Order: sequence, then C-alpha cells, then structure tokens
Amino acid sequence: MKRLIAVVLVLILVVGITGCSSKGEKEQITPVDISTREIVQMPDYIQDHLEELKLKETYQAFKLDGGLLLFAARGEMPTGGYTISFGKAGIKNGKLLVEVNTSDPKNDKMVTEALTYPVALAKVIGKGLPDKVVFVKGSEYNKIIKEVEVTEIPQPEESVVTLYFGTKDGYLRREPRSISGLPTAERGKELIEELIKGTQANDDTLNVLPEGTKVLGYKFDAEKGLITLDLSEHVQGVAGSMGETLAVYSIVNTLTELPGVERVKILVEGKEVETIGGHIYLGDPLTRDLELLEGNILK
Repeated sequence: MKRLIAVVLVLILVVGITGCSSKGEKEQITPVDISTREIVQMPDYIQDHLEELKLKETYQAFKLDGGLLLFAARGEMPTGGYTISFGKAGIKNGKLLVEVNTSDPKNDKMVTEALTYPVALAKVIGKGLPDKVVFVKGSEYNKIIKEVEVTEIPQPEESVVTLYFGTKDGYLRREPRSISGLPTAERGKELIEELIKGTQANDDTLNVLPEGTKVLGYKFDAEKGLITLDLSEHVQGVAGSMGETLAVYSIVNTLTELPGVERVKILVEGKEVETIGGHIYLGDPLTRDLELLEGNILK
C-alpha cells in the first residue's frame, strides 16, 4: 500500500512539473525574421518623415507594405563612431520584442569630426504581427528601452510618379504624372494604364504601347520583389526592334520606380511568351535598364 501511495505521489509530481513546463513554454519567445538590409525605394514622404525623426533619440514602429518598419535613432552625436543597430526579434505575450545594440567611439580610434545622426532601420514581414513593439537592450530581452504602439505614417493626398515613354531616337523619356494617394507596388496596374493612355507632353514624345493594349492581370509578390503583368495580345503589335525595346522597357522602368519592385514578368493573354516582337527575351523576369534613358552617352 505504501509503495502504491509513493507511486501516486511521483506521478502527481511528474504531472505538476510537466504542467509548469508547458506553461513556461507558452511564455517563450517566438522568433521572427527581421531584415536589416538597406531598405530601398521607400516613398519620399516616409524618407522625409524619418529625416525629421532622426534629429532626436527615438524608437518608432510603422505599418508598411503588410509588415512593420522599425526605426531607432540616437539623435545628434558630436562625432562619428557612434552606432545603433537591431539584433534579433521575437513575439512574446502579444508584443514584438526587438533587440537594440549601441556602441560609442573608443578613445584610440580616429573618428569623423562632425555631427552625426546614427539610425537603425529594419523591416519585419508577416501576418498577424502585434500592434505593440518593445525595444530592449541586450539579447535577453530583459532591459526595456521603450514600448511603442505601431502607427501609420501620415500619407500625402497626392503623389508624383514617373512614367517612361519614347523618343524618335530610340531612348526612353521620363514623364511625371500626378496620382491621388501613394504610389505603392499594388497600384502598378494604374501606372500601366496611364502608359496605355499615352503621353501628356506637347512635344515629340512617343507613345510606346500599341493602341488597344489592355491589362488583363496584375500581381505583386513582395517577398520576391516581382510584378507579373498580363497584357492583351494587342501589345504584340509593336513595330520593329526599337518599338519593342521601348514598349518592354517603358513597362519595366515604370514599374520598378515603385517601392519594393525589382523585377517584372510580362505575360500575353495569360501565357508566357519568349518575345512580343522577336527581339527582347521575356522568358525570365526583367530588371530596369537605365542605359536606355534619353541623354545616356553609354547607349
């Protein structure tokens, strides 16, 4: 009987320990991917906002392209050599914890004798991200620097985008166009429709897309920086090698002006094609071509 009681007590202890362990596991931090690579092609209004914020010490989190933009600044420093950077990040108790690391110049090191404004910039992509971010010092997440709410950066009522048309000499010519709201990658279809409408310039600027061309499909993959654009068969009415080059790269250069867009895949009537006119290979996604710009002596 005593042996049976002892066994029961052991089992109770085991269950109790297991229960505590499970409860502890729930409180563990779930790691998330944080990209500290340079974030390029951010809209001007965001860059302007961050330029203002960096003048003072600050920690901020903003909604951006389905993810979060993290920003930290040390404010004005008397010389170079001061740094700030983000380390790992994870979710715990409904909050995103972000490691912040700083360093100061050492006495025996040469530094820039000028005012500097060290900043850290990173992006977290994912669904269901918390609406609160806790910036912490060190890798143990136990020294809180600041807790902030995720906010929206005020958006402008109107933006200027860049479209690319052609010239009689076979170059691409930039043409600004005003649109309401922000020029996001998700709105690239609108820009292509503006290309189809044609130039608004009162000079010798050439339209580049054949009459009747329509956008049949449009998809943006943020992780790959890839736009897949499906056009009607009318686009195959381009005239000659120059006409095809201008048509293809007016599309590619226009879309890669948008933040987050690096490559463009062109389909015709929902299908992959090798070319639309026999000269530019479309089997792989294309990147922007700046050598085609008007005034470029390298062409």
